[in-house]
Amino acid sequence: MRLLAALRQDLAFQYRHGFLYAYGMVTLLLIVVLVNVPQQLKPMVATLLIFSELTSMGTFFVCGIVLLERGQGTLDHLAVTPLRLWEYLSARGLALTILGVIAATAVAMSAFGPEFSLPLLILGVGLTSLAFTILGLMASSRITSMSQLFTTGIPILIPVVLLLGMAPGVHYALREGAAAHPLMEVVPGTAALTLIGGAFRGVEPLRAALATLVLCAWTGAAFAAAHTWFCRHAIAGAPAGAEPPPVSIAPRRAGVSVGRRRRPTSTSRVISLLRVDMRSALRDPFLLLCLLIPLMLAAAIRFGVPALREQLVTMWAIDITPYYDLITAFQVLLVPLTVGGLVGFIVLDERDEGAMLQLAVSPLGHAGYLAYRVALPAVVGFTGGTAGLALSCLLPLPHLRLVMLMAVASLGAPLLTLILASFAPSKVEGLALNKVAGSILVVPVAAYFLPKSWEAVMLPLAPYWVMRAVQTAPGPILPFVTYTALAAAANFLWLALVFRVFTMRLHHR
Repeated sequence: MRLLAALRQDLAFQYRHGFLYAYGMVTLLLIVVLVNVPQQLKPMVATLLIFSELTSMGTFFVCGIVLLERGQGTLDHLAVTPLRLWEYLSARGLALTILGVIAATAVAMSAFGPEFSLPLLILGVGLTSLAFTILGLMASSRITSMSQLFTTGIPILIPVVLLLGMAPGVHYALREGAAAHPLMEVVPGTAALTLIGGAFRGVEPLRAALATLVLCAWTGAAFAAAHTWFCRHAIAGAPAGAEPPPVSIAPRRAGVSVGRRRRPTSTSRVISLLRVDMRSALRDPFLLLCLLIPLMLAAAIRFGVPALREQLVTMWAIDITPYYDLITAFQVLLVPLTVGGLVGFIVLDERDEGAMLQLAVSPLGHAGYLAYRVALPAVVGFTGGTAGLALSCLLPLPHLRLVMLMAVASLGAPLLTLILASFAPSKVEGLALNKVAGSILVVPVAAYFLPKSWEAVMLPLAPYWVMRAVQTAPGPILPFVTYTALAAAANFLWLALVFRVFTMRLHHR
């Protein structure tokens, strides 16, 4: 009874904090993509998308939930309530697993109708989502802030990517769902893909049973580890790796002359704030990793896309060269969104810690802080995106057009930062809102397949015009300049609206 009551409370909590909207937007995105996938590729693509998107969403959501509860002191009271720790962990995992199963079922029914195995899909998505969520609980047992969410989780996230994601996904795609190497069969990602893929293309009962046992074993081991970590770090006291208290600065002794100090200029104040951010980035492995994401993405596109094209031509006689502009549009839009989300979470941390109130009475002031926080993601997104786009070399773009394209697309970074800071009451809502905002990447897909008669409907959406600009970049100059100008106008319009909301809420705090 306690477990059911906790599960009901968790589902209500997810509804209040917008998790349903996040899952709904991602589900819509996957449906739009699968509708336009060739029929012979649809089972494989559906398997990989459901596996990579829907089953892993609970990982970071549950970290945000635990972080919020730690800040509110809820975890301190858990030891004196009738609710057992295993019931608390089970309710957290099952609530997010239910959302993942519902979303995966909606995607499968939209793409295949009744032509799939619902029990296998529920089994595969359910066990995989539960495993991902429990791994998120393990990582969250040691965090005290949004930046530490990723710093202390790196030792867990790296094996998750390797065991549950990258290696099994590539192996599955290249073998088209065929039986894996015996050693790969005990990898949890391979077991998950076997069950999810078996729902669409069929699977032998023995392989399905083995995959179920493998997932159950890994999930049980992760649950035991999460229980131990929570007892050691989250319940018994402050987690290891918690940030030390601020060091007080001793007052200057009377009678000691320090000379005449110059009044700091606006430029020096901004440079000081930039130095603080750079020290945070170098201290935080994940923030430093995010600065390298454009280069990593460029390397993956430059070497991975041609290899994937050769494999698809060899196996299915499918050439993805005509879709290079679509891949380039995703790269152009993804880098600013990543940077904007990162800076947005920094702003949320500063808001929760009261740093904004301190800056209001500092020499920098509200105006300087706003200008800095808007300019920083735009500059970082432009620099990283331009370097990554030049290194990937997927489309032959002239240098001037490449710079113009990234200058317009990088405006999406401060826009996402302001959206998170304006409309996310807490870090949990920030995680959900960031996931919803990431679904804007469905717009390039729509721009690629929809006729030009839809341009009037897409007029306010800058990603649509960015996609059109990428499509026309290798051609005549006039269409490219027109689409680039429309993308810039749409971005500036949304920036002005969201900036006004942000300033109003900032001055009313």
